[in-house]
Amino acid sequence: MGFAAEFFDFASSRFGAYPWPTYTIVQGGDGGMEYGTATLITGNRNLKSLVNVIFHEAAHSWYQHLFGINETVDEWFDEGFTSYVEELAMHHIFERKGAIPTNPIMEPYRGYYRLALSGKEEPMSLLADYYNTNYAYSNAAYNKGAVMAEQLGYIIGKENLEKTFLKFYELWKFKHPTPNDFKRVAEDVSGINLKWYFNLFINTTRKIDYAIDTIAGKEIIIRNKSDFAMPLDILVEYKDGSKELFYIPLREMRGEKPAENYDIYAGVKRTVLEDWFWTKPTYSFTASKEVAKVWIDPTLRLADIESSDNHKIVK
Repeated sequence: MGFAAEFFDFASSRFGAYPWPTYTIVQGGDGGMEYGTATLITGNRNLKSLVNVIFHEAAHSWYQHLFGINETVDEWFDEGFTSYVEELAMHHIFERKGAIPTNPIMEPYRGYYRLALSGKEEPMSLLADYYNTNYAYSNAAYNKGAVMAEQLGYIIGKENLEKTFLKFYELWKFKHPTPNDFKRVAEDVSGINLKWYFNLFINTTRKIDYAIDTIAGKEIIIRNKSDFAMPLDILVEYKDGSKELFYIPLREMRGEKPAENYDIYAGVKRTVLEDWFWTKPTYSFTASKEVAKVWIDPTLRLADIESSDNHKIVK
């Protein structure tokens, strides 16, 4: 099957080489189920649905089988990272000829937002059998777990995230690593402390919510409306039409992510500001010129539960 072969080429390049000589796709079973070097899937699907479930089950070859992840203990590390691989592959193979979005896994983000606002969310560090509802389990394990990975790239940088996955493969294949082992690899690759992120996003249901508070001439004030602090990318468009990207690191990171290669930032000056102290609700800075527009996180990778106040036009 051409799509399956293309998936394995893509996943091997991004997450480490598939180490076995064969992979078998069998029609049968209920929905889709992963096994070592094989999957059972149901038929009677349209092409994209069929390919999607094959990609998901095949991605378990990495985030379960290669690393021996215990799905009942670290369900988000298994299903969430598998969903992340699946979504990236679907985008790479099906959407590459169209407009390239800055965040290729928006569907898991939307699923996580629905969970976060539902009142049913529970920490995704729970053992898989301990959730009160299947809704909370499935959205935490599959969607929030995928968001965990993509948002990590927002924190340490897209290129560092790709390096992290490949280094993790080289160091930990066939060795039963824990999520903490993945965290340490990401820290080694990026030079950024990530204890705060893994602790809060995995062990709590705290939510991220930032807003543009005030724009007055060249002065901009950003407000953290939540109890979850994050670093921020803020794109400013000036009244003369030029743009500048302001990057605010978080104090707890003890480092900075490098500049990222996104089309939306092409030709845009990047200015690194002083880090934001964890407990302060607001942050103010002075732009270079008179401000016309401000965007928090134009790449849409920050899992902000209320993004309507992340974009502001000066009238």
